[in-house]
Amino acid sequence: MGLTRFEELEEKVNQLLKDCETLERENTKLRDHVGGKDSEIKGLKKKLDRMSREKGEVRQRVDSLINRLNALIQKA
Repeated sequence: MGLTRFEELEEKVNQLLKDCETLERENTKLRDHVGGKDSEIKGLKKKLDRMSREKGEVRQRVDSLINRLNALIQKA
């Protein structure tokens, strides 16, 4: 009977070890996934910054065109 208890304990320890290995693999996958998302976020931030600068430039050009048109209208 003592051996049966030892075998049960051994089986539980083995299962715990398997669970730990599974969790370590999942953890590695999740870390890789997060790393990929971090890179994606950096890229999107750069894109947003570039688009914001372009928006400002377009706004200035449009304002300049409007001012020129207003000047032409006032001369006419």
